[in-house]
Amino acid sequence: MSSMMEHVDDFYMVLPSNSSPITRPNNMASDYTVTWDQEIELDPKFNWQVAMTEISYNYSNQCIIGNLGLKYRKPIQRRSPTDNWFFGIYYVKYPESVEIEFYDITQYTVGIECYIENNILVIQSKFPFYAIFESVSARDNAGYRNRLEFESKYENGKWLIRGSEPFIDHFHNMPKNKNLIAEIHLVCKEIYYQETQIDFNPPQPIQNIAELVQYISYTFPHIFEEFKQIGLGFDMRVVFKSKPDIQEISFANSLCMVLGLDRATYSKNYESNPAISAYDTNKIINVKGLFKPNLKNACLTMYVYSSICQPIRVGHTLAPLIKHIPVFISKENHFVETRNYEIKHPMYLPVALTSFNSIEINIRSDSGRLIQFNKDAVTIITLHFKKS
Repeated sequence: MSSMMEHVDDFYMVLPSNSSPITRPNNMASDYTVTWDQEIELDPKFNWQVAMTEISYNYSNQCIIGNLGLKYRKPIQRRSPTDNWFFGIYYVKYPESVEIEFYDITQYTVGIECYIENNILVIQSKFPFYAIFESVSARDNAGYRNRLEFESKYENGKWLIRGSEPFIDHFHNMPKNKNLIAEIHLVCKEIYYQETQIDFNPPQPIQNIAELVQYISYTFPHIFEEFKQIGLGFDMRVVFKSKPDIQEISFANSLCMVLGLDRATYSKNYESNPAISAYDTNKIINVKGLFKPNLKNACLTMYVYSSICQPIRVGHTLAPLIKHIPVFISKENHFVETRNYEIKHPMYLPVALTSFNSIEINIRSDSGRLIQFNKDAVTIITLHFKKS
């Protein structure tokens, strides 16, 4: 059976997300398909266009919270000598004399350089790296423990590890004792970073900033040593400290504006955060927000995709986007609120099919994630078909 649209120039279709409960039991407000028993056939003698003219959806803070997210980076060291470990070796011989010899093993070093500058040991590379010092025969009071590990810092276009005290003088000041003869090995490893994206998915609706801060603090202890709000009223601020092994944190999809932060990304990398590199002793990312946090600072655009329209250029890709809808946040509201949005200037697109018995709808954020409507929420979309 089919329904032929032969004698009509245009028509409307209303697509609720709670349609087709038997054939599509997993439909939800942001991802659903409506099906019909009869095939709908558009008159093939004409070119048909379709546009979304109206949408009704259930708004709550969950729509905003579900769009927020975090991204963080942790350094990973190479674990096998076959994976381009970098080696450099120097020896310090004492008590007869202080001799420093640098061995450039070119098949391993690939740009690692060691030298003395103003009595300070400097190791540099074009790439971020770790340096591990291992003393072979020196005692602890000879100036080095059995093993010390340092991470390079970005400075003047190079990645450096710079000693914190005069290097040669340190050995000159040791008491003359043949048992303190030291052979110290330097192993340099290139740093590789693992990047992890996290979307927010709180088990309970978040009603205000205090609950959002609590959710972040309890859910991400592997990222934050501390995450809290301080002060009251206009002086309220969010402060946080990262775990020592976190290299970079990004607050995605307007989360930085919600928390009152002055930028989205905080990093130990000089290029991303010059202020941090000025303090060589910084082992964590320690931030206090500049502005008062507020859920109303969030911004959200809903992108409605449909199988019925032909793909168009969306950014760097092609996608069947039928309309984008701005979501206005007028107040902090934890109650579900039905919103109706009538489109004054519909965007008409060529239809993808002239014969169909189903239409799929996806509603996503600018991050590509499905909008997190509340459970049992219903979305209703109206489409207008017309001959062109």
